Amino acid sequence: MGDEAFDKGYRAKYEALLRENKLVKDARDRLSSENKLLRQSVFDLSHKLTTLDQQGTAGTSRPFDIDAALRDSGRTGADGGAAMADEVTRTALDAHGLGPSRDEHAPLPDARLLFPKSELTGHTGAVYTCAFSPNGKMLASGSFDHTVRLWDVDNHFQQSVECLSEHRQLVADLSWSHDSRSLVSASYDSTLNVWDVASSALSGSFSVEGGMVQAVGHHPGDERIFFAGTSRSRLYQFDTRQAKPTRVWQNDAMINTLYVFRDGQRVYTGDQRGQLKLWDLQHDAPLSEFLVGEGGRPISHVHTSFAQNRIVRGGHGHGVDGSLGSEARPGPAASGEGRLIAVNSYDNAIRVFDRIAQQHQSLKLLHLLKGHKNKNWPIKSAFFRGQGHSMPKRVVSGEPEGTVEDQPDAGARDSILRCMLLATGSADGSVCVFDVAGGEGTSEMLQKLEGHRDQVYCANFHPTDLLLASSSADCTVRLWRARQRSSTASH
Repeated sequence: MGDEAFDKGYRAKYEALLRENKLVKDARDRLSSENKLLRQSVFDLSHKLTTLDQQGTAGTSRPFDIDAALRDSGRTGADGGAAMADEVTRTALDAHGLGPSRDEHAPLPDARLLFPKSELTGHTGAVYTCAFSPNGKMLASGSFDHTVRLWDVDNHFQQSVECLSEHRQLVADLSWSHDSRSLVSASYDSTLNVWDVASSALSGSFSVEGGMVQAVGHHPGDERIFFAGTSRSRLYQFDTRQAKPTRVWQNDAMINTLYVFRDGQRVYTGDQRGQLKLWDLQHDAPLSEFLVGEGGRPISHVHTSFAQNRIVRGGHGHGVDGSLGSEARPGPAASGEGRLIAVNSYDNAIRVFDRIAQQHQSLKLLHLLKGHKNKNWPIKSAFFRGQGHSMPKRVVSGEPEGTVEDQPDAGARDSILRCMLLATGSADGSVCVFDVAGGEGTSEMLQKLEGHRDQVYCANFHPTDLLLASSSADCTVRLWRARQRSSTASH
C-alpha cells in the first residue's frame, strides 16, 4: 500500500513537472518570437536613422522623428523584413562593385532581386515539391494531402487548373516529360502515376516492390521512359509501354534523390549514407561514388545547372556568353550537360561541384553554401541561368559553365558575361538565393526571401524567366518575381 501511494505521489510530481516544462517552453518560444521582432525593429530604426542623416547632410539637419520611423517600420505587409533583406543584398553587390551608382546623399535604393508575386492556396497539407513544366506554361505541386495540383502560368496562377487525386499517401516528387505533355508523380504509397496534362487524366500507374518512392526523373529524350528511387534502396527504370519495371538496380542505402543525364544512359543518385553515385545503365553497379561532406549525412537533393547553346546570335554577329539570347535558352533544348552540380545535404550546407574538373578521381568543390537550414529536412534547390531583368551583369574570369565540347575559344574564355543563381528552401521558413557564377569560393548570398510560415521544402525556377516558386509546410506555394526589365535589358 505504501508503494502504491509512493507511485501515485511520484506520478503526480512527474505530471506537474511536465506541465511546468510545457509552460516554460511556451514562454521561451514566445520570448524568442518577440526577440526576433525586436531585433528587426532595431535594425529597421537604425536603417531609417542612417537614411535620414544622409538626407539631412544635403540640406538643413532636422531631428530624428521616432514616431514617424515607427509608423514607417510598421508598414511591412507582404514584404516583412524587407529592410534586412535589402541590406544583405546591398552588401553582397557592393562588395563586387555591382551596386547601382548613386549620389551619396540620395535615399538608398531597393536592391532586392526578387519580390513577392502571389501565394497559391488550395492544398490542405504540406507541399513537398513543385516544378515548372519545360515549356514554362504550367506549374505542378505535390502535397502531404495526397494530391497534385496544376497551375496555369499564363493565367497568372489565379487558381489551380486541376487537382489530381489518385494517390493514397503523400506526393514526394514530380517529373515533367521533355515535351511538357505528361507528368509523373512519385508517392509514399509505392506508386508512380503518369498523368496526361491536356486531359488531366491518369494514363498509367506503376508500382515498386515495397517501400516509398522518394524520387522520380524522366529520360530527357524519351517521354515514355522514367526512373525512380525508393526507400528500399532500389533504382528503377520504367517504360510506359510495359506494366513492369524494365530494369532494377540495387543500392546499399535508400535513394533520396536522382538526376537523369540528357543522354538517358547515366543517372546520379544521392542516398541516405551521403553517397553521390554515378550509374551507367549498361552496367549493374555504379561507375563511381564518393562521400559528400563529413560524417555521411544524408543527401536530400541532386541537380545540375542548365547548359547553354554554344552559339548565341545577337545584333552584333556571333558571340559566346551566358545571356538569354534570341536563339539560346536554358533547359531541355540546350545542347550538352550543365557543368555545375549542386548537392543538398542534411548538414545545413549545399555543395556546388564542377563535374568536369576532377580532383583525385572526385568532383571538384567550387562553393560551399551556408545560411539556410536543412539539417534533417528534405530540402530541394534549383539553378537559374540568364541575364537581363534586374540582375547585375557580372564579368567572370575563368572557364565558362558548360561541357568541354561547349567551351569557346581561348580568347573568349577570359571574359564571360553571365549570371548563375541557386535558390534553396530552408527549415526556418525562408528561401535563400545565392550567386554561384564566380570562381572557386566566390559565392554570395544575394537575398533571403521571407513570407512562408513554416519549412520551405522546395524552390524551383521557371525555365526561362526569373520567376521562382517555393513550396512549404504551411500548405502554400509562393511565387517570387524579378524586378521589371528596363528598356535596355537584353532578352
